[in-house]
Amino acid sequence: MNDKVPATIPDEAPEVETIEATDLVPINDGATAPLVPKQFDPFSIMDRLDEDMLARELEGIAADELAYVVKDNTGKEQTGLSKVGVDECCNVLAQQGRAVREDDIQMKVMGEGKEREAFFTAKASLWVVSADGREVKLQSTTGLKRQPLYREGRTVKASDPVGFGKKHREHSWESVRENDPSYLKWIVANLTDKPDTMAFAQMLLDGEAIPPDGVQLSGGHNPFWFEAGGMKAMRNAKFRLIPSLVRAQVLATAKQAGRERVVDDRGQPTAQPEEKKMERGNLTATDEQLDEIRYMADSAYLSNDSRQTILEWLGGNNISREGASGAIAKLNVKIKKAKDVAAGAESKPDFPDVDAAEGEASDGQAP
Repeated sequence: MNDKVPATIPDEAPEVETIEATDLVPINDGATAPLVPKQFDPFSIMDRLDEDMLARELEGIAADELAYVVKDNTGKEQTGLSKVGVDECCNVLAQQGRAVREDDIQMKVMGEGKEREAFFTAKASLWVVSADGREVKLQSTTGLKRQPLYREGRTVKASDPVGFGKKHREHSWESVRENDPSYLKWIVANLTDKPDTMAFAQMLLDGEAIPPDGVQLSGGHNPFWFEAGGMKAMRNAKFRLIPSLVRAQVLATAKQAGRERVVDDRGQPTAQPEEKKMERGNLTATDEQLDEIRYMADSAYLSNDSRQTILEWLGGNNISREGASGAIAKLNVKIKKAKDVAAGAESKPDFPDVDAAEGEASDGQAP
């Protein structure tokens, strides 16, 4: 078997598309902002969502979306696996005795100034492993990714969700200005890696009117370009090793468990109430509560079994506000106890596990 990388670009490699000037439209009449393509490009949106997911993980927020669903204004939609979804596919293969291994990654930076781009080449391989430890290499692939060092400009509306952080990720900029302006002040003071976002937050604080079509923000330097480019190149390599049946299985799991992220053709979450309604009687749970539970589930003081139990509960139940509050309280107790033990504090009677505390869980209640 010849494992050398082919000299030609594989059929699956993305083609570079030339966009004619006639295919571009200005964002606002008479504006000097950069022109943007008007065609529906769901896979570029998914690529940006994966980069946002990486940024959230670096902020300490666990990501659990297995798939993305991108919808345009005509109702057309495209579904694809996220980076987490690709990793889940690899886990499924591992349970079948097949291992996907990350072999190598190379990078080269080209260009000058804000046109600088990094070109990543990642290599991955698929192995079959027997119960007695014998293994055979089945296939190897290469994944490519071109990663700009500077972010592209984007359009932001006052009605758009903030889209990052834990506190107001699903809340609109407009509602944050009305209900929690101190958060905007925090953004202006601390988000130095996102100067365009700082500028928009300052506009809201100054009471400037935001046009209905939004404001065009210039992209700044991306401090996570290296991590993002390497992660996406390896994602592409591993994706090519995954059989279509396994991809379909994980996509079905994502839909059934509610682990899809649905966005419009600008990459913004589709319109929904500030408080996400869970349809089971009068049961409701806020996005902020769910984000808090995911964040706590990622704590180093929880076991892998506890973490898996929590994530399965989040994906498989319609959760009440009361149930979510109970889960947060119990996790706080569990994590605090683990921290005390790790710090050498005096041992106290064990607290019950999250799924056993205060009685057995019922539908929509904390596990």
